[in-house]
Amino acid sequence: MSIGGGIVKCAHSVLPVPAPATAELIKGVPVTSGPGQFELLTPTAAAILTTITDEFGPLPSMKIETVGYGAGTLDSEEFPNILRLTLGQSADEASEDTDSVCLLETNVDDVSGEVVGSVSEQLLECGALDVFTTPIYMKHNRPAVKISVVCEIGLAEQAEQVIFEQGLTFGIRKQIVQRKKLAREFVSVETEFGKIKIKKGSTGGQIVNVKPELSDCIEAAKKHNVGVKKIIDAAMAEYNKSFGG
Repeated sequence: MSIGGGIVKCAHSVLPVPAPATAELIKGVPVTSGPGQFELLTPTAAAILTTITDEFGPLPSMKIETVGYGAGTLDSEEFPNILRLTLGQSADEASEDTDSVCLLETNVDDVSGEVVGSVSEQLLECGALDVFTTPIYMKHNRPAVKISVVCEIGLAEQAEQVIFEQGLTFGIRKQIVQRKKLAREFVSVETEFGKIKIKKGSTGGQIVNVKPELSDCIEAAKKHNVGVKKIIDAAMAEYNKSFGG
């Protein structure tokens, strides 16, 4: 973290750089003197960085997903006044099943359940990973619904457009969150009702979850006019027989 150096001259006083408030905020944080004899790190920026950051160090091994730039108003002949933010997934083998997704949320208290259901379907059709609602109470104790949408970062703008176009809200909260996933593998088993895909989830090389693909089970149930649970049970029985449970 570059903090600048020297002193800053104000109207009636001279302050050291980093400013006293900044110096207090960055205690315990690795810093280096910057290229200019002026303030490079403000108290506000120091407060944000030390609050949201868990650790400081060199750029880790990562798969870069998004790169953003922001330019400041200070003109310097020594260096470009630009901040770069890089967002990506860890390339470490231990973190190969962790990624980042976008969470969109908005509170709705003036539309019907039919509209909420229709918009949820549209969001899923446009590629959202998950859409769910939570009953809440808003101002004046009005019953309402919080709509939450989990999507890929690159799809966030499209999902926002769907919500706004349907007139659900005047504002959407957005944040980037990390997601930990089980390593997934698919196998197929042959049952008396046809071929069913089985999804296996593992962590640390150990299988911890096994379940048939519901869409395959529903299709087979309709075709053979039997209950879905019967298809699921048959698929699991065949999996345990073929793969040893």
